[in-house]
Amino acid sequence: MHIEQGPYLDTTNQSVGIVRGIAGPAWYTIKIQGTAGHAGTVPMNLRHDPVVGAAEVITEIEKLCKGEVEQQTVGTVGILQVFPGSSNVIPSEVEFSLDLRDLNLSRRNKVFNQIEEKLDQVCKERGLSCKIETNMQVDPVECSKDVVDVLCEVSQSLGINAPLMVSGAGHDAMLLADITEIGMVFVRCRDGISHNPKEWAEIDDIVNGTSILYETVLKYI
Repeated sequence: MHIEQGPYLDTTNQSVGIVRGIAGPAWYTIKIQGTAGHAGTVPMNLRHDPVVGAAEVITEIEKLCKGEVEQQTVGTVGILQVFPGSSNVIPSEVEFSLDLRDLNLSRRNKVFNQIEEKLDQVCKERGLSCKIETNMQVDPVECSKDVVDVLCEVSQSLGINAPLMVSGAGHDAMLLADITEIGMVFVRCRDGISHNPKEWAEIDDIVNGTSILYETVLKYI
């Protein structure tokens, strides 16, 4: 059992959810190189500005992830660094992180390939060069169908409406899945905030999650 770490349950006013799978994260570092120059002396049409190129790519990342029908692919740029980092210098390089996650590995790979294509296109059009470094790739993990079915059965018997959900955050259960069947119960957290002093879960929601977990364990004894 774990807090959701996201806003879905809180937004839909539901106490707990049942996890059907854990999304696999892929982390990349994307570097775009251009040509440094004086901010006042290089005409706009003669610039090879990697910042503008990076902006195009980052916007495309959001567009591609939002374009998925099931909207289960999520992409995040959490780090953005500009070199040399002076207000009156056209940058020579931009480096940014990409965190891409999905429960469906082929869909995640498809989105990444589309991002690569956009990156190549932008660099070609703007006279830039680029490089992608792969920092981590973790396969998504499906929860045990049997465990999920029992969790659903128990929640219904307790009169608790617990929707099936995908965990976008990683959990220790991903590692345990290598040696045994796994299942998870999510508990609503206020505003979806976690790993933060404002993190909060109501006692009633915790009780509901605990009841489902307890009754499920009894089914396996």
